[in-house]
Amino acid sequence: MNLIPWIYYYFHRLTARNQERGEYSAGHWQHLARTKALELCHDLTGKILEVGCGEGLLLTQLAKQNPKALFRGIDLSPELLFRAKQRLIENKLNAVDLFVQKATAMNFADGSFDAVIAINVLMCLESLDAAGAILASMSRVTKTGGIVVFDFRNALNPLLTLKYRLAHYYDKTLAGQSLSTYYPEAVRSLCERLQLNILDMRFSGFPIREPFKYISK
Repeated sequence: MNLIPWIYYYFHRLTARNQERGEYSAGHWQHLARTKALELCHDLTGKILEVGCGEGLLLTQLAKQNPKALFRGIDLSPELLFRAKQRLIENKLNAVDLFVQKATAMNFADGSFDAVIAINVLMCLESLDAAGAILASMSRVTKTGGIVVFDFRNALNPLLTLKYRLAHYYDKTLAGQSLSTYYPEAVRSLCERLQLNILDMRFSGFPIREPFKYISK
């Protein structure tokens, strides 16, 4: 047995929350990002979209926390969406609609949503340009005056940067997938180019805080 992957999966299971254990989107940093998203997304109303909703860990909590809003979720994986649907049904949230769609080619009209959320998504891309393409698509389907919520992993955090550079040596689920960190100033410049105004920024993590963006068109 390769010792490094064994150690990684042991601590991954150890740090995962009970309700998330065994899920693809489980993990310490992923949980921190979802927690910050829930803090920011109180009292949402109207139509809300989660991009890259996966197995519904965040979407379920958002729908329970904001019962007056109408939620939609998209993901590329039918398998993960099936698990999301089961989780939503178990929580009696039957009105949430799920779609297999690509984040950069969504089949929603311009300005369809009051808020669009993408958590633990930009970290899975190969470059800031790829992240910008998704944010531009999210902005397109957000109403004027609506909000775009997303997180990113901070490249100024040396522990995270090293972890992601070595990830393919210990995490077999990452075959063919990228993991990226981004510099805060580069993300800020990207928001300016997309004409997204930064309303709030939250941080989590140690030793260097991890930016979390809350954006309005």
